[in-house]
Amino acid sequence: TLWDHFDVAGVPTEAEVEEILAALGDAEGPLSLPRLETRVNIRRTRLELLLKVLDVDGNVVRDERGYAATGTAYDHDHARYERLLAGRRAERRVMLHYLDPMGTDCLMELLTRALDDPGAAACGRCGRCTGNGLDVEVEDELRRAAEVFVASVDLPLKARRRWPTGLDVLGYRQRGNIDRSAQLAEGRALTGNESSSYTEAVHRLLAQAASGEELDEDALERIVDGLARVLARWPWRARPRTIVTMPSHTYGRLTRVVADRLGELGHLPVHHDVLAARPSPPQSDRGNSAHQAAGALGALELVGGPPAGPVLLVDALRRSGWTLTVAGVLLSEAGSDEVLPLVLHATTAG
Repeated sequence: TLWDHFDVAGVPTEAEVEEILAALGDAEGPLSLPRLETRVNIRRTRLELLLKVLDVDGNVVRDERGYAATGTAYDHDHARYERLLAGRRAERRVMLHYLDPMGTDCLMELLTRALDDPGAAACGRCGRCTGNGLDVEVEDELRRAAEVFVASVDLPLKARRRWPTGLDVLGYRQRGNIDRSAQLAEGRALTGNESSSYTEAVHRLLAQAASGEELDEDALERIVDGLARVLARWPWRARPRTIVTMPSHTYGRLTRVVADRLGELGHLPVHHDVLAARPSPPQSDRGNSAHQAAGALGALELVGGPPAGPVLLVDALRRSGWTLTVAGVLLSEAGSDEVLPLVLHATTAG
C-alpha cells in the first residue's frame, strides 16, 4: 500500500546495500548514477535515497566523477531502523484516527497530543466536539454527472524518446535518442492510478486473468464500451488499419479477448501472432529504467509479418512503458506505419 511505501522510504535493506557496495567495489573508479543504475536492480529514486544514507554513514563518497565505496564496513543498525519504522507507523495510526469518520475524539486534541503539547485538551468547537460534522450526502444527479465527466477524461501515454544510459553494460547496443520513425505515437489508457468509473471492472479483469479465472462478462462489456469511447475521442492523424496484441504470459488472454471485440466493433483485422515474448521476469521485478528496457529488448521478438498502415497496439497493463516502446521499434523497423498504444491500465503515464 501507499502507507507501506512511505514507511520504508529511505530505510535501506541489507540486500540493497550489499548490491550497491559490491557494484561500487567492482568498478575501476567512481560510477555516475546512470552507470551505477545499470549494475544494480534498484529504482532510480530509491537508489538516490540509499546513496545519501550510505554517504552520511561513511560507506560511500561522492565527487564530480560519481560515487565510490570508501571501504568502510557496513553495519546494518537493526535497532535504529526498527525505531524509525515504529515511529512512522505510530504517525500513521494518528492520521487514520484523525480521518476516521466514526471517530469521537476531539480533532484539536488529537493534533496537539501528536505534537506533544502538555496542555492538550478537547477544544469544544470542532465537529466531533459539537456533533456537527460535515454533510457528505451527494445528490444522485450530481454523482452521475461526476461519473460521466471522469469517464470522459482521457489518459494520454507519452512515448519514450531516449534509450536509458548504460544499456551496453547489460549487453545491448541501443543508446541515445530512439529513431523518430520508430517512436510510438502518443497513446491512451482507459484507467490509471486515479480512480474512475472503469477502475473496478479493469482491476477485476486483471486479477481474473492473472489467476486463470473465467473473465467476467459484465466487466468485459463495460471496459470495451469505455475503450470504444476513448477511440472515438482520439485525435489521431490517421485511423488505425489493424490491431496487434502485446504478448504476455500473465495477461495475454485478456488482451486478446479485448482486442477481438474492438476489432469487431471497428471492422479491423486483429493479429495475435506478430509479436512473441520469451520467458523472462516481469517488468515489476525490474527496479529501474535500464533493467526494464534491457528486459524488454531481451524478451520481445517479431515472429510474424508486420501489418501495413497505422497500427493500434493493444495491451492490458503498462508499467514501465518499455515493452510497448520496444514493440513499437520492432514493428516500425519491420515496415509498420505509426504505432498507437492502447492499454486497459497504466501505472505511469510518462
